[in-house]
Amino acid sequence: ETYGVVAPTHGDSTSVGVPWTTYKVLAHTEDQWTFYPSEPDSGYSVDNLAPDLIAELQSEVIDTDVFLNWEESTAADLSHYNIYLNDILLTLTEQVDLFHESPPYAQGLNYRVSAVDVHENESILSEPTHQFILLSGDVNLDASVDVMDIVVLVDVIMYGSPLNDIQFIAADMNSDNDLNVIDIVMIVDEIIGESLSRTEGMEEISILYGNGIFTLEFKSVMAGIQCEVSGDYEINNVHLSEGWNLHENGSTLLLFAQDGSDINTNRPFDYVGELEVISCIATDWFFEPFMVNVMELPKSYSLSAAYPNPFNPVTRINFELPVDSHISMTIYNLQGRLITTLSDEIKSAGYHTITWNASQQASGIYFVKMYARDADMATIGMMTIESYLQIQKLMLVK
Repeated sequence: ETYGVVAPTHGDSTSVGVPWTTYKVLAHTEDQWTFYPSEPDSGYSVDNLAPDLIAELQSEVIDTDVFLNWEESTAADLSHYNIYLNDILLTLTEQVDLFHESPPYAQGLNYRVSAVDVHENESILSEPTHQFILLSGDVNLDASVDVMDIVVLVDVIMYGSPLNDIQFIAADMNSDNDLNVIDIVMIVDEIIGESLSRTEGMEEISILYGNGIFTLEFKSVMAGIQCEVSGDYEINNVHLSEGWNLHENGSTLLLFAQDGSDINTNRPFDYVGELEVISCIATDWFFEPFMVNVMELPKSYSLSAAYPNPFNPVTRINFELPVDSHISMTIYNLQGRLITTLSDEIKSAGYHTITWNASQQASGIYFVKMYARDADMATIGMMTIESYLQIQKLMLVK
């Protein structure tokens, strides 16, 4: 007759070795001292049941590192977890999380985890979690955002230096698929590490240029401006404070605050030659794009016809200045007697309007006299006209 029994072993086999167990059966008779031993035989056991699949694998990028965590395995004989990066074993751990310091930068990262029991049975790999570490503004892909990224981006804007696709993504801070002064300003803000936004953003901005003058007119705060230009010109004086950078290559003018400071002048530079400003875009510390109103300064002095004329009792007098000038504008009556002085001061180059309210005067004919001369004696001789005198008749009708 045949018999069978389930017997334990000393241990399951592993790659370390096979723990053989030797068995022998004793057949006893009714006489306790009479028995028959069998021939010994040896064997070992095998555990080939792997732990269950790891669930809920999650990842989070912290600076340029990756933190992983997952649900704990329910295997009673769990040994450890294997962590794979891009299908290559990265490391193992007995914990249910891992802080991966300095993983590969600017490339795809696919993490998967498996559970391994004490008999080296490994579960199938978990569902992957994906990460791509790229710091916004890290144009040179060195895993930090600093002034070198500004240098690289300036070269791209000014000289068309090539970028690969990943560099372009890092440089395009506002994701508008264009690289310009706004991206530079946003990188400056990132480097400084604190919000540079002022109480109010810029509302509007204009440029007046010509006759060697380049003037910015804006409300509130400007962070940078970029202009498309042409012409045969040369910048000969820069009036910017140390924290502001000016770059030009004959076709592009780039001006921005590298230290986050306010611009110290509305005349960043002077130039000689012929400059044409075609178009400009400017921004503030809220990174809003502003199209710039570009106006060319008049080539010469001019006093336009007053409007209305005849008038009662208010008229507007428009005049143009090619350079900063001392302006004397006076009103005389028909007898040549001085009635009032509307202006006796230095005014900036550009287009101006002065209003005369003649409510206290009698109806009749009056004359407005404008005398202007260059306020900067250093420029006398550079202009065809060094001073200007013009008289215009006005008629007050009440």
